[in-house]
Amino acid sequence: MVIDPKTPRPLAKEMIMLMKGYNLVDDYKSNESGILCPPTAAELHTNFNKATHVGQAIGHPNQIYSLNGPAFIYRDHPIQLVTGQLYRIYLVNMLEFEPINSFHLHGNMFDYYPAGTGLNPSYKTDIVELG
Repeated sequence: MVIDPKTPRPLAKEMIMLMKGYNLVDDYKSNESGILCPPTAAELHTNFNKATHVGQAIGHPNQIYSLNGPAFIYRDHPIQLVTGQLYRIYLVNMLEFEPINSFHLHGNMFDYYPAGTGLNPSYKTDIVELG
């Protein structure tokens, strides 16, 4: 939920970015036709320990990471930014099974508002670590 201040913030292009990971070793299994598919709700209910089992890479059980759903979408279709244009990103970390995830911009710094409760940034950075 975002509640804007009484005095409006400067207009900006706003984006919501949802960070997610996919554990292909533990979350996906072969069905009768040999096709990998996610477990059903019934399978999760009856065997939740298997669905939450740590994968082969200790500390990094997810094999694929994504923003806004599809993995690698921004590699082929990068978000086009314009120099001098103000952008505002609402970043949500929905990564499971890992204690930390990072958001990083290459070649650019941004103002960081850690709680979103102030009108002045705490500092400039190019990486945010989310626990």
